[in-house]
Amino acid sequence: DYWDVTVPELIDRGIAETVDASALEALCQWWAEYQKLQQSEPADAGESYKRSIAMASAFKHWETLASKFGLNPQSREKITARPFNDEGGIEVYLR
Repeated sequence: DYWDVTVPELIDRGIAETVDASALEALCQWWAEYQKLQQSEPADAGESYKRSIAMASAFKHWETLASKFGLNPQSREKITARPFNDEGGIEVYLR
């Protein structure tokens, strides 16, 4: 899932730390909400409109948090990160 793919790399690159857990959890929850809405089938035009609004809101919340962790090209330029290192992975930070 999104957490398993995204968070370990953010930790390995020194972008995220334990103190960021709540923000990372919210980031993943907003992504899950966006994905759930994207896969839902609205019953009628009114529901389709409501779904579109909810999707835009979920994506905006995700995008706001994602930018804080350098998950888009523009915000990534502003973040200093360590080069990705496969040695040790997340386990190094869990000791």
